[in-house]
Amino acid sequence: SSDQLSLSAPFTLTPGAELPDLRVTNLRTIPAFPKAGDHVLFVASVLNRGTGPTPADKALSVEFRVEGQVVANSPALHQAIPAGGMALVCGSEVPAGNAPWTAGATPFSVQAEVDPHQVIEETIESNNRTTATLPNW
Repeated sequence: SSDQLSLSAPFTLTPGAELPDLRVTNLRTIPAFPKAGDHVLFVASVLNRGTGPTPADKALSVEFRVEGQVVANSPALHQAIPAGGMALVCGSEVPAGNAPWTAGATPFSVQAEVDPHQVIEETIESNNRTTATLPNW
């Protein structure tokens, strides 16, 4: 029984590094239901599910791809996201030489990846992207 343990030993728990764990959720477009020919702006929520904040001295960004092609980036975010916190980011910067992405007549696959160049050390690096198929109406 638990009141008659035959072995016991002391042990010490040491705290680990407090690191962020960034995840992209709630991938949306503006307009919400783009029609063929509409210029589309991409928006995503970035959650910090880690045990520490993102460092304010390292720029955080989100890259948006449609059908695998980079179509937009968020401006660099220089404020910390606390553990358990969230930031709403907008893909308002288009790659040099490109025009804003324009919706076609069929549904499209969008991928958003936070910290695509792995500037910020995290507890888990493999969960930084999400993909959604968004309809056109």
